[in-house]
Amino acid sequence: MKTAVVFRHVPFEDLDSLGETLLAKGYRWRYIDTPVQSLSALDPLADDVLIVLGGPIGVYEQSVYPFLETEMRIIRERLTHGKPVLGICLGAQLMAAALGAKVASMGVKEIGYFPITVSD
Repeated sequence: MKTAVVFRHVPFEDLDSLGETLLAKGYRWRYIDTPVQSLSALDPLADDVLIVLGGPIGVYEQSVYPFLETEMRIIRERLTHGKPVLGICLGAQLMAAALGAKVASMGVKEIGYFPITVSD
């Protein structure tokens, strides 16, 4: 069976229906609640996929939430080795920052779905 490790930042932000899809595709997964669980023993390359969920914080708040830097290191290592990472909300911010993009606050709270466009 394939494995997924899921970084969860708050208990109410979970896989929800994505969990059903993962099961249907032959994955088992485990959550790591990154604000309270250590990532030091995690082999960044061991699991088939890393899923990084959202939360009510921003990647630019690393001084308040130091675990974000460890998450970015793990994400960067996986991406460098061509291993799959799915970032949702905060997870997407972490992926962008791990790859060197500048991520900043929009100045307003944003919740919802919006179209995505691909650029160079």
